[in-house]
Amino acid sequence: MRYISLFLHIVKINSINLMMYRTNFFMNIIDSLIWFAITLIFFNTLYGYVENVNGWSIYEIYLLLGTSELLKSFIFVLFINNLPYIPSLVNKGTLDLLLLKPVNSQFIASLRKLDMGNFGNLFPAIALIIYALAHLNVMLHIHQILEYLLFILTGVVLAYSLWIITMTLSIWFTKVDGLHELFLGAMTLFRYPTSFFKGIGKIIFVFVFPIVIVANVPVERLLQVSHETNMLHYFLYVGGFLVFSAVFWKISLKYYQSAGG
Repeated sequence: MRYISLFLHIVKINSINLMMYRTNFFMNIIDSLIWFAITLIFFNTLYGYVENVNGWSIYEIYLLLGTSELLKSFIFVLFINNLPYIPSLVNKGTLDLLLLKPVNSQFIASLRKLDMGNFGNLFPAIALIIYALAHLNVMLHIHQILEYLLFILTGVVLAYSLWIITMTLSIWFTKVDGLHELFLGAMTLFRYPTSFFKGIGKIIFVFVFPIVIVANVPVERLLQVSHETNMLHYFLYVGGFLVFSAVFWKISLKYYQSAGG
């Protein structure tokens, strides 16, 4: 309860900041629409020559694109103002200030500042999801919608786990730059079906560093192409990454060179 109360307090403070800087909210919508348009043009061009690619129709791709943007919106709201700055905190020694706070250091390093403006990206994402479902003739019941939202939440947890693991490497490799850009680049793989990946690419991005399945699993479940037994394995899989991220963070802090030596 303590951390829920603390998180709600953080949400309140950042909501007030959003009201003061409304321009950021609308700029995020414009930015999202531009990238949406570019991505849609790319896939429309691709599907102008074929009806499906590896079994995926254009409207199923639209559903995946909308889901990936929905996930990115929540992920960016929570973490874009926090995780990218971990290397800077490490290199400047200012991580000490967070470690001295009477709360879990991973929690405060991950969620101390929210980017509420990224909620603006939800609108085009939801519109594209609805458009895709309408053309796929998918009629959703309440339990399917709730299940989809559960997998969206699970996807956020998986993406967070992979991101914090990546950024924690900065404690070990203080001279390495670009970890943030590396992960953001990997996030672009959200929009591609798992069936697009073969060989070593599939091993890396579907199993070892499973960034691809973050958006694919909710879509596959919505289209009923996944089995419930696989879903149980998925939840355990995501839980394993979350636990590993916490353990890796704690172990890494033992090797952190603070400002005081």
